Amino acid sequence: MDVFLAIPHWGSLATLCGVLVHTVTVCHAVETPLTVRGRVNIVESEDFRSPDLSRVVVFLDEHPDLPPLAANQPTPQMVQENKAFHPNLLVVSRGTSVEFPNKDPFSHNVFSRSQAARFDLDRYPKGVSKSYRFNTVGLIQLFCNIHPQMRAVILVVPNRYFSRADSQGRFAIEDVPAGTYSLVYWHERTGALRETIEVNRESAGENAVSLTQRQPQRSNPTPHQRRPTGDERGLGVKRERLNLPVVRESHPDPQGRS
Repeated sequence: MDVFLAIPHWGSLATLCGVLVHTVTVCHAVETPLTVRGRVNIVESEDFRSPDLSRVVVFLDEHPDLPPLAANQPTPQMVQENKAFHPNLLVVSRGTSVEFPNKDPFSHNVFSRSQAARFDLDRYPKGVSKSYRFNTVGLIQLFCNIHPQMRAVILVVPNRYFSRADSQGRFAIEDVPAGTYSLVYWHERTGALRETIEVNRESAGENAVSLTQRQPQRSNPTPHQRRPTGDERGLGVKRERLNLPVVRESHPDPQGRS
């Protein structure tokens, strides 16, 4: 991974072909806490055209002064409907339980072989939901063992201080206590980049950092070597025994909508 760090003139934005480019501003008010703001831009490259900026996630890494969960936060859901996961990208804090309600008129399944969460929700019908608590930080790839076209991603972050960028690449992490933190930028096509930031009333400058996108792997294995790996591993085990920890407990869809 090639990382280039540059400090531009005030208010400028670096532009590098095929890289993730962002600016960061720490905004302060009369009272604490503070807000970390910025804007992300992904420059198109030959293998990465029309990137979706709303799939960029920015968060503060592990820190003893940052509580993991927000008080009284609603339980997030990843709905199974029309043979798809909705949303297909979900960001949650470590320790969060996610509901997986089935709204289709047939059975679904949710499973993951990711290192940060290995589980199998087994089959369950319409109007039923199962939940899983994500206790390990990392990227979780989800599949359905019945419908191989169903795929989704859950990114588990260390604490509640995270933000999804909007369609213009703007993000804001609010209520941040003053301190020194590692700020992480992530996109599924670029991976993660960390940089140290100072959050205080005097830190109102901007800087630019670029993250080179990961090149797609192109290989030509012999027929007997063609085994599903990475994202495709879930597709290769559909309708077969998964040999994963099975979650048996189920309950009615919390929303109760068909």
